[in-house]
Amino acid sequence: MKLHILVSLLMLPILANAQKFKKLESSTDSTYGYTALKPLLLKKGDPVNSIRNTEKFFFGLYNSKGEFYDVLSRSSIFNPKYTQKEMEEVGMRNIKNGKPAGVMLDSYILVSESKSDTITLYVDIYNNGELKIPVGLKWK
Repeated sequence: MKLHILVSLLMLPILANAQKFKKLESSTDSTYGYTALKPLLLKKGDPVNSIRNTEKFFFGLYNSKGEFYDVLSRSSIFNPKYTQKEMEEVGMRNIKNGKPAGVMLDSYILVSESKSDTITLYVDIYNNGELKIPVGLKWK
């Protein structure tokens, strides 16, 4: 009984995110999430929580065939919205690599369960904004 209660309590944050993601609208912009100029905005607190939030979001994405996606890779890139001068002026820097964190994006390569569909999605975990489901995808 105590284990059941503990497991239920641990699942609350996951279920809360699931309810939040289920309510999202689909984007009408075919470039949203698929280009670095229009990344998914998945900031949730600090960078560690934002990355976890991104993983939870990806966990529920599926394509028109009903196939879910697995993350193949994640890499960081510079946000093309910023000029070199703007990047140098940003005070917040990543402790690990010294690069300005607010001007970084994460690039994720995802592959469908059947391996027939590979997509790249761009994520901004440093800035807030409206989150939508990219065109051609759904969230379950």
